[in-house]
Amino acid sequence: MNENRPTPTRLALLLASIALPVALVLAALVAAGELSVHAALLGGAAIVLVLGLFGVKLLQDLWSIIAYAGTLSQLPPSAESPPPPSLRLAPEELRAVVRRLERGRAIARERLQAQAAAEQALLDELPDAILIVGGDRRLLRANRRARALFGNTIDGRDIAMAIRHPAILEAVDATAAGHKDSLSFELSLPGSVKREFMAYVRRLPDADAGGAAAVIALHDLTSVKRAEQMRADFVANVSHELRTPLSTIIGFVETLRGPARDDATARERFLSIMDEQSARMARLIEDLLSLSQIELVEHETPSTPVDICDTIRTVIKMLEVTAAEKAMPLETDFETGLPPVRGDNDQLVEVFQNLIENAIKYGEKETPVTITVRREGSRIAAAVTNRGEPIAREHLPRLTERFYRVDNARSRRLGGTGLGLAIVKHIVNRHRGSLAIDSGAEQGTVFTVYFPAR
Repeated sequence: MNENRPTPTRLALLLASIALPVALVLAALVAAGELSVHAALLGGAAIVLVLGLFGVKLLQDLWSIIAYAGTLSQLPPSAESPPPPSLRLAPEELRAVVRRLERGRAIARERLQAQAAAEQALLDELPDAILIVGGDRRLLRANRRARALFGNTIDGRDIAMAIRHPAILEAVDATAAGHKDSLSFELSLPGSVKREFMAYVRRLPDADAGGAAAVIALHDLTSVKRAEQMRADFVANVSHELRTPLSTIIGFVETLRGPARDDATARERFLSIMDEQSARMARLIEDLLSLSQIELVEHETPSTPVDICDTIRTVIKMLEVTAAEKAMPLETDFETGLPPVRGDNDQLVEVFQNLIENAIKYGEKETPVTITVRREGSRIAAAVTNRGEPIAREHLPRLTERFYRVDNARSRRLGGTGLGLAIVKHIVNRHRGSLAIDSGAEQGTVFTVYFPAR
């Protein structure tokens, strides 16, 4: 600070204040004959010089302390304190002042950090994603839920880099500028699984360009929206898929009550068909319920470590008898030392049960079903391969659609519901993985699922 530096005028005043009493004492000694004029002049000059040098250094120390105190008063509480001034001749009392300034600043900073930690802990317990934005659009703070959505490195970034949605940007600008006190609207955020939110943006009191200007709260509507969509899909799909077996059963019941009432042979044949159609409806309902449950939690990534190879071994034991009926050995080739994946073991069992069971159903008799597990970069790849009639290329992109069948008659004859691969797709999506399908006369049909390695 320039006003605290020693200036020629201040130095002249300091020297004058030192020289005046010295000159009076020496003049008295000369008048009393105790000291010659020459000696008095030399002695006075020496005394003034020594005292002046000492006084200048002491004054510099004092001005350094004043400048240090001024700097501390202008810093925001959260900023790092500058190093204390280097004092040369200041007495202990002045040095104690500097230490008290430092300690007071440290205590204030500790209190502020404790308050910020308490506020952050409170924000982290909220179920909604909370983001606090400055007047320059930069993110100042986010709670645990927001970091789970947008990453742990969002502090200090422009809101446009974290939430790529124009409605959010417009709402932040409008509230930060004071045009609106609050806004609310629904929005969708893209990703491996699309998510639906109700967004609330509110201007903070005393907002300014340098501090917190607005708060964003995102209430997750994904489960609600999925439930609504699932209800609609469930009604449409069930009414379509159950119509045929129900019509068959109703027709046979009417026949058994009428023309075939006393025909034992027809009765046994009709009852057998009715039993088959009832079992088909039971499988369909079971798969629909399973799919609905998976979709309901698809946006929630599982976190339990799972050994994929152990999971597949469990499925193989379940299907050994089925494979033996067609003389199809289940061969495995697992890479050793693979890390676990984060997953839901029950759902992963369902994935590989569907894939291996399909490989047995649609594979040629007396040909092997091969299951391989490999690490590919940061992913674990598990592939199920069978030998059978290849699937035409135009069908591959649609195989995971609900109720899509390459051959309807064959699928129904083999007991398929048309939902198995849809279930696989949604479980893999929940695990933030991917599904690849390839088919050809040479390599056979290969279903490969990729999961992020833990």
